[in-house]
Amino acid sequence: FAAKWIGTSLSVSQPGTFAKPSGMPLEVSIIGDVAALTPLKILVKTLALRLGSNQLTGSGTYEFRGAQAFINAVAKGSAWSVADLAKLSPLLEPSHPTGTLSFEARASGPASAPVVQLASSADVAAAFVKQEFYEGQNLQLKWNVTDVTPDLSKVNGTASLKQGPGKILNVEKLAAGSRLGKIALSPLEVLAKLQKKGLFPGVNLPSLQAISFDSIVGDYVLRSGTMEIKTFDLSGRDLTVQN
Repeated sequence: FAAKWIGTSLSVSQPGTFAKPSGMPLEVSIIGDVAALTPLKILVKTLALRLGSNQLTGSGTYEFRGAQAFINAVAKGSAWSVADLAKLSPLLEPSHPTGTLSFEARASGPASAPVVQLASSADVAAAFVKQEFYEGQNLQLKWNVTDVTPDLSKVNGTASLKQGPGKILNVEKLAAGSRLGKIALSPLEVLAKLQKKGLFPGVNLPSLQAISFDSIVGDYVLRSGTMEIKTFDLSGRDLTVQN
């Protein structure tokens, strides 16, 4: 079988998270084969998606073993334009981010709960970022990671952060809601937890739940889910952290 779907003229939105305007290129094509009917086995030989200037390719299988469905699939995107990606996100677009993003995602196992692993690299910059627990200026992020799972227990690679003036409004909630934030802000997250437990008696630390800073620089190495902090420097009027 082969099929192609063109949705360029469509306007598609999900309030607060996704908005594709009419006129932005959207094309999906698929070539595959029904290898068996009993039990059902479908081979997706090629899957191609184009959204704006960004393209994704993939392949995989979907099959039944007994009464349970299983999948084995891979999808790749190379040098995606972060600026074009941001046009689809009401959260990201006001920051006008630039740069590129590449990824390879693999999923295998029961279709209801597959094991997903991600490899990704990126070089991203934004003049201004603001969200519920964070705001800042002159943000630069780079990462090159593999074996990324939801719990980050196997992740390997490197990451770096440079940030101009800004404010963290709740470091623990920010880290909990973002895998990248959990990596980049882990020294502050640990300090905040220790402070809440009263482990700094007699030390006049400012509240680590709301932190204003002049700059942050961080360099990290990740090996099998363990992070080594090469550099973490936060400079501010009320708090300076150096590693």
